[in-house]
Amino acid sequence: MPFLKSWIKIIFITAVAFFIFSETVFAQVEMGSDEPDCSRYAGRLHQCNRRMYPICGSDGRDYGNTCVFCSYMLESKGELKFSHYGNC
Repeated sequence: MPFLKSWIKIIFITAVAFFIFSETVFAQVEMGSDEPDCSRYAGRLHQCNRRMYPICGSDGRDYGNTCVFCSYMLESKGELKFSHYGNC
């Protein structure tokens, strides 16, 4: 029986450690009224992660996060504009 208790403790500690050190726990959400700074994505278009912080573009389309939005905006040569954070 002590063997089973040890495994339960190990599983619990592992689960807690995973939650604490998961990168999404400490992710900064770019919410606010200011437009996103797309200059940092200019050299790496469409090399984005899958974190979901939706942005609504001027075309009425939802973009998954700042990187995805900026990639399309930079490709559009200024036709696509920022509308607001969140779904359209």
